[in-house]
Amino acid sequence: MKKPDPNNLIAYICSIVVMITAMVIFTKNIFPLIANNEELRHNLSLIDFDINIIVQTICSYFLLILGALIASRSRVCWIASIFLLSTCLISNLLIAEHYHYTDITPILVALGLLAIFYRHFNLQLYLSYSFVLIGAFLVFVISYGTLGSYLLRDEFSNLQTLGDAFYFTIVTFSTVGFGDILPKTHLARYFVSSMIIIGLLVFTSGITFIGLILNSKVKKLLTHFNKGKIGMTNHMILMGYNSIMTKILIECYEKKDIPYVVIDETGEIDSDRQLLQDQNKLLKTPYPGNHETLIQARLNEAKMVIVGFDRDADTIFAIMNIKEFLAEYTKRPKILARVFYRENIEKAKMVGADKVIAPHLMVADAIISYTIDS
Repeated sequence: MKKPDPNNLIAYICSIVVMITAMVIFTKNIFPLIANNEELRHNLSLIDFDINIIVQTICSYFLLILGALIASRSRVCWIASIFLLSTCLISNLLIAEHYHYTDITPILVALGLLAIFYRHFNLQLYLSYSFVLIGAFLVFVISYGTLGSYLLRDEFSNLQTLGDAFYFTIVTFSTVGFGDILPKTHLARYFVSSMIIIGLLVFTSGITFIGLILNSKVKKLLTHFNKGKIGMTNHMILMGYNSIMTKILIECYEKKDIPYVVIDETGEIDSDRQLLQDQNKLLKTPYPGNHETLIQARLNEAKMVIVGFDRDADTIFAIMNIKEFLAEYTKRPKILARVFYRENIEKAKMVGADKVIAPHLMVADAIISYTIDS
């Protein structure tokens, strides 16, 4: 039986602790408001008390989301969690202690765990950042409207409980406007105006992003129905993802609107590869020149294939497989190979490369030529 990865186990523990801490912070700030005693009614008229309630409640919402995401060992989520927990801690120490008892133990425990195990959170966030931002800001908008309208409940007609505030927030953002809860003062009207502006910005942005996500999903579905083949012809194929050359070529192709696809044999997924995969411009191959991958890339309909793996042996092997694959087709793309060592230039030509370049050797020759001339 395979043993669990200790790094993942630590991440799961930290995730649970952060989520519990978020729920504790939320409960300690919201429950006293629901209790509705006279002392808290007096405190609600004090601006620093209101700020404490709003800041910590909003932070708890975001911490709950980050707590779930931090299980992926994301460095971005780790940094955001540290920041929000520190904000809650400072808020408690500087403001909340003047009004009611606040236990900072859960916050200290969560901060301590994250600080001790910071080395384990060294991965990138694989979820779409736009998806995370949409979810986080939707929560922020609803919490902003609910908490703000509840704290200003005396400025509204027929708004008395937290449930009334949540109902009013949903009705306002949905633009239904039943009219059963109305602002009575200028302050309340200004607050409702801010709710409408924020709601329009966030919800319209959210709809745009959701449309983009659905569009990407439909493309992937159509690609699946087409047996994984990309929908390109007369395109460029980049075989072997090495960070410098591939990024430069991709940047040029994007500027000139040249269709391209990248074939990568590694199993690693970083942010650049994830972006290519979301755009259906990245194909995974079990080995250089795999025929099924070449079929998916529509190699026989491509304009050129550029082969440049990290090892010359893989590059030459891929060219051999490409020539074997193209033997049964009349239309054949040009094959450009990139190698590192001088002795492999002729080998690449012998197996079928139309053009072979060795950037390292070209740079070395240029340096030597410049040194001699000067």
